[in-house]
Amino acid sequence: MSKKAAFPLILLLFTAIFLIWNLKTFLKMDNKHATLAIGMAAPELKLIDIRKNSPLSLASLKGKVVFINFWASWCQPCISEMPSISNLNRVMSKYEDFQMVTVIFNEDPKISLSFLEKSGFNIPVYIDPGGAAAASFGLTGVPETYIIDKKGIITEIKLGPEKWDSNKVINFISKLRK
Repeated sequence: MSKKAAFPLILLLFTAIFLIWNLKTFLKMDNKHATLAIGMAAPELKLIDIRKNSPLSLASLKGKVVFINFWASWCQPCISEMPSISNLNRVMSKYEDFQMVTVIFNEDPKISLSFLEKSGFNIPVYIDPGGAAAASFGLTGVPETYIIDKKGIITEIKLGPEKWDSNKVINFISKLRK
């Protein structure tokens, strides 16, 4: 084999080694930050109720269907879905086995609370000290929503806005409550 013919093969070999090495490094790094999926146990979270200044953990909500929504008032898609979240809370909060948890992301809690009060949205709002909950859920952006069943298993993950007060969603949550 001539040197001219061997050069592309050697280049291809080094490129393959480089790509495999980088993929191996990426996979090791990615395993440290497990991605959540439907059917997995929800990670523990520890939040603070913004109005009552009281703690909330996911463990304390076992036996309830939990709706967790990460949001911010600077996020236009979050604002667009807020009326449906508020309506869902109004419909479902009468059931003791349902808990809505909205978590402020990357925003001063006073700004978030002011937005909710001015807009007339009466929903439970929590802060995430140090961003631990956002990290454990592997938050990629806002809005991001998780529905967790009574056993603590993730049954729905939604990235982006949704119409949360639709019959489809209300029926889905109602089935989880049974």
